[in-house]
Amino acid sequence: MTYQADALRTEHTPDFINPAFFGGDVAHARKIGRLLHAFLGLATELGEAADQLKKHLIYGKPLDEVNLVEEHGDFSWYSNLMIDAIGSTWEESWTKNIAKLKVRFPDKFTQAQALARDLDAERTALETP
Repeated sequence: MTYQADALRTEHTPDFINPAFFGGDVAHARKIGRLLHAFLGLATELGEAADQLKKHLIYGKPLDEVNLVEEHGDFSWYSNLMIDAIGSTWEESWTKNIAKLKVRFPDKFTQAQALARDLDAERTALETP
């Protein structure tokens, strides 16, 4: 079993988005509910990881790397929910991200290229199968 399938076995997203908002399209309402679940979860997990770093930097607590690995796993779970909701895969996401970065930074990162992005070319790279 893949991570994508194994993680989704624990998903429980209630049908809380009214399909009437989308002309009665139940499947679309379910997709939007799953995306909302994913986005709120991502925000929550990122906040928990940031709090861990804050406690280390501001309060002098030891950096809890075990907790950071846990938060990364939770973040991955919600990322997985997002890509599944839109019918994508980790592999597609990674491939398209690298294609976009190759357009933005053909050789390596430069500040000049970061500031002068060609958003149309990046979008074309993302839309190329």
